[in-house]
Amino acid sequence: MTEADRLARAKAVDAAIRAYYLSLPGKTVEGWAEVLMTSRKYHHVWRHMLRHACGQDLAINHFPPPIHLQHLIPRDRP
Repeated sequence: MTEADRLARAKAVDAAIRAYYLSLPGKTVEGWAEVLMTSRKYHHVWRHMLRHACGQDLAINHFPPPIHLQHLIPRDRP
């Protein structure tokens, strides 16, 4: 995988996390801006997305998901 492929994949994952967050009830673009300011909040949302949208059995906490799950992009959003 080239560096360009990795960057494109990272952007796709980030877009999926943002879309998932904004699909939740009461979540706003302003709230997303706050999430982006703290990696702990970002990782929390990421794990929440993987747990609920992809069916992954993850604890919801402030650490990044395991490396083998970091490439997953959910197909369906709630």
